[in-house]
Amino acid sequence: MATQYVMTPAVPNRSLSAKLYTTAMVEQATASSITETVSNSGIYEVVFAEASALAGDFRIVITDILTGYGVASYEAYFIGTDGERINASEYHAVGSADEKLNQIIQKITPLTTVYTAQPDSSSLYLVRGDNYDGVSWPKLVFESGKDLTSVTDINFTIRDTNDNVVLSTADAGVTAEVSGTTVEVTLLNSSTSLLPIGSSRFDCEVVFTDSHQTIANGCVDTTQDISR
Repeated sequence: MATQYVMTPAVPNRSLSAKLYTTAMVEQATASSITETVSNSGIYEVVFAEASALAGDFRIVITDILTGYGVASYEAYFIGTDGERINASEYHAVGSADEKLNQIIQKITPLTTVYTAQPDSSSLYLVRGDNYDGVSWPKLVFESGKDLTSVTDINFTIRDTNDNVVLSTADAGVTAEVSGTTVEVTLLNSSTSLLPIGSSRFDCEVVFTDSHQTIANGCVDTTQDISR
């Protein structure tokens, strides 16, 4: 059994279901679960558990269970590994205007452009004082797209708007570990209690013997802990 995850936006605070379709709209898989990662955030974790890992380019269609209406449609590209976690993206069908525009640009551009893989740009929605340990909330999981078994160190850091470090793997209550091609970060309430309310920035960096790679960065939106 292989389990794969898709992080995707949709209408907040709904009971949803999701299916995967090929580009020809042939159904491939049904999500075993879909849950909102933080209440009313509109960010959902979609879980697919299949006999073997899904691989390729799919359309993910999300449906409101109560009304039966479709509420979102995105592209989901799996590389085909057990445990991989991806972000859904805007769907561009074969033959779409976007694809045609790319073909035209390629023909009129005399320069050779080389594209490198970029860090996963994510938004974290956290509640100050809560645990992100796989028991209360899920751990923070970042996909690198490569085998991380040779990683020697992991740096996870959150800085406030004044560029001050407010939380990192150097602090108690913050741990990070490699799991295949992903990094899993655990935040205990002793660490999340240090977070400023509102916006801040984070990144997750893996360190090899003689090389560094930032695999994820983005915004952190921290909600006030009312019960304290």
